[in-house]
Amino acid sequence: MNQVMLEDNFNALTVSNALIFFLRLVCSCYIRQHPDDFAPFLGIEAGPQGTVDEQLKDYCLREVEPLEREVDQEQVIALCNALGFGVRIEYLDRSATPLNHHDFPDGANPSVFLLYRPGHYDLLYPNP
Repeated sequence: MNQVMLEDNFNALTVSNALIFFLRLVCSCYIRQHPDDFAPFLGIEAGPQGTVDEQLKDYCLREVEPLEREVDQEQVIALCNALGFGVRIEYLDRSATPLNHHDFPDGANPSVFLLYRPGHYDLLYPNP
């Protein structure tokens, strides 16, 4: 497979959606296998709504797996941990302060760089 074929495949809606859905399933599985790491940040605790595992399953079915849902920080962390790579997220807001960034997982050497604007992530490319 050459670069043109790769670009064509990634730009084909059926292929790109399949890849995204696969990554969403990986993320969902990781969250559900590590409830102690995610439930507290999602406001999930055992109670009348069910067990923690049941509520995490519902959360993943509703918020993580559907293609039309936005990605949150918890999902970025889960995907980084599941696939074993680091991400740096630069946060852009309307304040006059310089950009803040966080590396996930903590202490990781990031290999992917993202810009977060409220409600959206963009891929950043390093300056050669």
